[in-house]
Amino acid sequence: MMKDSEIEDFERRRGFKPTPIAVAIDCPAVYVNKDNPAEGLSLPQVDAIFFSTRKLDHEDISNWSRLGFAGERADRNISMYGRKAASGTYAYFKETALGKGDYKDSVKEQPGSAAVVNGTAGDRADIGYSGVGYETSEIRVLPLAKVDGDAFVASSPTPWTEPTPSPASSTSMSRRTRNSRFRAPRWNW
Repeated sequence: MMKDSEIEDFERRRGFKPTPIAVAIDCPAVYVNKDNPAEGLSLPQVDAIFFSTRKLDHEDISNWSRLGFAGERADRNISMYGRKAASGTYAYFKETALGKGDYKDSVKEQPGSAAVVNGTAGDRADIGYSGVGYETSEIRVLPLAKVDGDAFVASSPTPWTEPTPSPASSTSMSRRTRNSRFRAPRWNW
């Protein structure tokens, strides 16, 4: 997506707004180890796990007992994996999915999605986020709900035609024509 400043600059130079054309669409996903029994999380819970500011009004979640788990893993700290600050996934996850909060210092920033997946696969107490297309047999995508108590919705790399609560982002290019009416199909990868 183009930034507001880029759109304004384009319009100032050319006299009309650019027409966005989606060329790639990605859906962020929250991953857990394949043996983690969590059924899903709400976005406020994800916010409380990954972010120090907790903009979605949920108490801090630093271990699995705060999510109702019992047993050996309950009191273990949740080990979090995410992308580096220069990543578009990092920015999108922060800005769109989780209320523009500040990440916790304990989030282990990784140079790429494969590193997030490898880190998350290492322990049943681990959690990470990246693009949905990086799921492996060692991890699984955790279904998410918009708020506590809502039904969980699975992120999916399959195409969709109806809107779903799954947050999708797109990479766009802009056509330099005044009368473009092209509308790109929406895909959830």
